[in-house]
Amino acid sequence: FIKWIKDDLGQKIWIYKGKKHQVLSNRIVSQVVKVLSFGVKRYTKRLKMNLKFQAFGKTGTTNELRDALFVGSTYGPDGITIAVRIGYDDNRPLGNGETGARAALPVFKQAMREIYAQNLVGLPPEFPAYIEESINNYVLNPR
Repeated sequence: FIKWIKDDLGQKIWIYKGKKHQVLSNRIVSQVVKVLSFGVKRYTKRLKMNLKFQAFGKTGTTNELRDALFVGSTYGPDGITIAVRIGYDDNRPLGNGETGARAALPVFKQAMREIYAQNLVGLPPEFPAYIEESINNYVLNPR
C-alpha cells in the first residue's frame, strides 16, 4: 500500500485517496514478517552492519551475478519500503561474490539510516514484542 510519493525536495507529489482493503490476515502478515526478518538479522550480524532500526526484507541475486537485489521494509503502517538493484546496464556480471546481501543490503541500510536520521518519515516503527522475541531466538539458536 502506497500512501504518498515525495519528490527529491520532499514535497508530496501524489497522495492515495482510495479506501484500504486488508487482503491478508494479521496472523499471516506476522509470519511473513518473521520469516523475512530472520535473513536481515543474520546477514547484518555476519556482515557486521549495526542496524539502528528493525527491518525485514529479501535478498536476491540473478544468474551469473548480473544483478544484486534487496527489497526491504520497516514495520507497520508507518513503515517504508525500499528496493535496491545493483547491476550494469549492459548486463555484464558484477564480479565474484557480489550478491544481494553483500552489494544491495548495505545500500538499503544506508538509505534507511539517512531517511530516519533526517526525520523524513518520522521514527522507525518497532516490531511487536512477540515477533522480535521469536526472531532473536532463531538468530541466536538456529536449527
